[in-house]
Amino acid sequence: MGKSSLLAIPADHFATLYDNRTGKLNPLDIAHHIGTPALIGTACWFYKVNLADATGAISGVSIVAGLLFSMAVFLFQLRTSLPKTPTADGLGRSYDTKRTESLAEQAGNKRISTSERDLIDECFSNVLWAILIGLFLAIYLIIGGAAKWFTHPNTGSIFTGIAIAISAHFLLTIAMCLKRLRRAYETIGCGMP
Repeated sequence: MGKSSLLAIPADHFATLYDNRTGKLNPLDIAHHIGTPALIGTACWFYKVNLADATGAISGVSIVAGLLFSMAVFLFQLRTSLPKTPTADGLGRSYDTKRTESLAEQAGNKRISTSERDLIDECFSNVLWAILIGLFLAIYLIIGGAAKWFTHPNTGSIFTGIAIAISAHFLLTIAMCLKRLRRAYETIGCGMP
C-alpha cells in the first residue's frame, strides 16, 4: 500500500489505551472500546433490529467526521505552537532555538512537560482514528442503504448490528477525544496568560 496505507492510524490510536501507572496497554480499556460496541451490535442482531432508513445516520456521521477534521487541524496547530526546549522534545528531534524562545515568550515562558505534549499527541491520534471510523461508517451506511442490506428480511439485523457496533465505537472514541481535549485545556490552557 505504501503511501496510501492508513495502518499507522489504528496502531497509534490503540497505543493510547494504556495504564498511566504501568505504561502498558490496558486490556480493560481495549475490551471497553471493542467489547462494548460488539455487545451492543450483538444485541441488535439478537433482537432483530433493522435500520429502516440510513439517510439520517449518513448525514449525522458525515457532519461529525467533518467537524473532527477541524479538530485535527486545531490539535496539529496547537502541537506545533507549543514552546519546546531548544535541544529536543524527548524523541531526539532538535528545534530552532530562536523560534523556541519566541514561542516561550508568547506563552509567558510556561514550559510544557513531556506528559502534556504526549496528551496532545494522544488526542491527535484518537481524533485521526475517529475520522477514519467516521468515514468508514458513512461509506458502510451509504452502501448498505443503497443495497438494502439493513432492510433485508434474513440478514438485515446482522448488517444493522454491525452499523450500530461501529457507531458505538465511533461515539466512544469521540468521548475519549473530548476527555483528552478537556484535560489538555486544564493542564496547558488554564496556566497560560
